[in-house]
Amino acid sequence: LVGYLAVALAHFRSQEELRKSRALLSAVIEGTSDAVYTKDVQGRHTLFNIAAGRFVGRNPADMLGKDVTQLFPPEEAARLLQVDRDALARGTVETTEEVLTTPSGVLTFLNTRGPLWDANGKVMGLFGIARDITERKRAEEALRKSEERFRRYFELGLVGIAITSPEKGCLEVNDEFCRILGYPRHELLKMNWADMTHPDDLAADVASFDQLLAGKIEGYSLDKRFIGKDGRVIETTISVSCVRKDDGSVDYVIGMLQDITERKRAEKALKASEERHRTILQTAMEGFFVLDLKGRLLDVNDAYCRMSGYSEEELRSMRIVDLSVAETDDGAVHLQKIVAQGEDRFESRHRRKD
Repeated sequence: LVGYLAVALAHFRSQEELRKSRALLSAVIEGTSDAVYTKDVQGRHTLFNIAAGRFVGRNPADMLGKDVTQLFPPEEAARLLQVDRDALARGTVETTEEVLTTPSGVLTFLNTRGPLWDANGKVMGLFGIARDITERKRAEEALRKSEERFRRYFELGLVGIAITSPEKGCLEVNDEFCRILGYPRHELLKMNWADMTHPDDLAADVASFDQLLAGKIEGYSLDKRFIGKDGRVIETTISVSCVRKDDGSVDYVIGMLQDITERKRAEKALKASEERHRTILQTAMEGFFVLDLKGRLLDVNDAYCRMSGYSEEELRSMRIVDLSVAETDDGAVHLQKIVAQGEDRFESRHRRKD
């Protein structure tokens, strides 16, 4: 009797442990957000969890004993059945990406499937776990398109572009960047910003770059001189921005470079020319003044100030009619002729300050 009771108690305990194990497994299967299912060798569902039902808009209980032809368009269902048959034939666990039409739209699933064996080692069916990766795939596609757009812009050559590390070493440069500095790509990829930058401009660039690394700014622009491979000074305007990692540190830096050497030369030449003309006019014995189309004085030389008795500041606030002693407004007539023909010669009398 005692032995019988011991056997009965052990059986009870094993049954209780089995019940708990099944309850735990059921809780896991029904609690996961992944679709979990099992099928017999004919492809009919023998288990269909809540998440699977939610994905296809069906009551899980209604899917027991039914196959995927009840869930998806004919072409998709035929493809799934074939994949299941192949997995059973190979006897291996396989993971595939599957695009399926559901009531929620076209979704992408990462589906892991494999055979189920009975106690005798015979294949009795198939299990599957499917995860919805639609949003991940959309994000990957958006990233791919973004990278493709950047690559096209990078290779277009409208501006010189360099991608550098936080340590300022070049990771990648486009053809225009190579052309501006005169270096072949393989040489630039062994250099850093300091190697190319004019010594007098290095401190300002380093200060801005350090602020970028520290997270105080997200980008900066400045005019900066580089030293080309042939030793010439290259005037540029550069815009720098960065891409940060999740922790806020800089992953890589993007610099966009425009060669403004010719523009700078033209500006210097224009400035020098203006200074020469101003020197000539200021030292001339004849009075000289510049008017706008309304007859307002914009500029005068020293000789005209002496002639009129007014200071330069006073004259700049006046109109030519304020100085004219003509009885009629001949000044307006002459001004119109100058505008129309480009020049005019005439005598005029001006009133001195005294």
